[in-house]
Amino acid sequence: MDQTQNIHPFAIVKSLFTFTFRVNMSSVKVMLVVSLFIPAVRPDSGLFELECLPAVGILAQTTVIRCFFKDTTDIQILGVYLTKAEQKEPFFRQVGSEGSGDPRFSLENLEVGPSLQISDTVFSDEGKYRYRVITDRGAKEIQFSISVTDSLSGSILKRAQSALQNSVQAVRQVELYKEKVATINSRVATFLQRLTEFEWKTAN
Repeated sequence: MDQTQNIHPFAIVKSLFTFTFRVNMSSVKVMLVVSLFIPAVRPDSGLFELECLPAVGILAQTTVIRCFFKDTTDIQILGVYLTKAEQKEPFFRQVGSEGSGDPRFSLENLEVGPSLQISDTVFSDEGKYRYRVITDRGAKEIQFSISVTDSLSGSILKRAQSALQNSVQAVRQVELYKEKVATINSRVATFLQRLTEFEWKTAN
C-alpha cells in the first residue's frame, strides 16, 4: 500500500498550520527588524514650533536665514526641503548630512538647528519660500522671505543725491550770476542813457 495513504488528515492539517505559523512569525521578525531602522516620524501634531526670520542678503556674499525651534531643544533634524513659493517641487533638500539640489544652499549647522545659509547670493534668490523640516517629533512647514541688495547701493544712492544737490546748487549759482549780470547791465544801460541825456543838454 502507498505510504501516503497512511498519513492521517489531522497530521496534514497540523503540518500546514505549523508551516503557516512559522512563515507568519518570520514575517513579523522581518517587519520588526526593519522597523528598528526606520525613525518614527509623526505628522504635524503641534509637538514643536518652528520659526524663521526674514533675511536680507547682500549680493555675492553669504546669507544666513535664522530658523529655530521654539520652547524645545531636545529634537533631532532628519531632513529639510526648501521650495520657492511659486514652484511645486523643492529645489534643495538635505537628508542627514547629504544635500542635493542647488549647491549654494545648505544647513548652517545640522547639530545646532534648522538655520539655512546661501553662499554667493544672487538677486534671483529674492522671494518667498516654503521650508519643510522633518524631525523625530514630526514635521513642520513654514514660509519665510529673502530680499537681496547690493552692498554699494547705499553709498551709490548717497553719492547720486549729493551730486544732484551739487547740480541744483550749481544751477542756482548760475541763475544768480545771470540775475546779477542782468542787474549790472540794467544799471549800466541806465547810466549810459542818463550820461547821453546830460551831454545832450550840455551841448544845447
